[in-house]
Amino acid sequence: MNRRNFLRLALAGGASLVLAACDMSGQETAVSEDIADIAVTAPEAAPRRADRAEATLVLDWVPNTNHTGLYAARALGYFEEENLDFKIEEPVEVDATSVVAAGNAEFGIGFQEFLTPALVQGAPVVSVAAIIQENTSGFASLKSRGISRPRDFEGAVYGGFGSPLELAILQVMMEQDGGDFSKLE
Repeated sequence: MNRRNFLRLALAGGASLVLAACDMSGQETAVSEDIADIAVTAPEAAPRRADRAEATLVLDWVPNTNHTGLYAARALGYFEEENLDFKIEEPVEVDATSVVAAGNAEFGIGFQEFLTPALVQGAPVVSVAAIIQENTSGFASLKSRGISRPRDFEGAVYGGFGSPLELAILQVMMEQDGGDFSKLE
């Protein structure tokens, strides 16, 4: 992939970040009741050239609002305009960082919890940009369990990605709240 194609891709993703970061406080906004009124019109497709580049991006999860810039760029024909055959794939059983490190995709959207340890272990990847400004991870429980604070996790069974960073965060949260992390299954 040449530099121009990479920059186009980065701009498409960055556009969604800029829009998400815009401060709309103090402004009135009107939202159409009928979302079907909103249409994206793609420009005329660029002619295919023999030097058409291919690139694959693997998502971190199912398509969601964090990926809007990528899908908008595809719908608006930006990849086609740059003669780029750009595939967006959902992850399978492994995280995006591992897929990129194995050479099965040129780009990936990954969780910081997986990227940092991969970099420390020498994975041949590089962090290029942040899609969201803050980590959106959280811990949740059924309301009926009565868990309202970290120490209430004692005796509960935890299900998550199980990354070392995630478990360390849980341990610190529980201990700072007077809980015993060893009692979390």
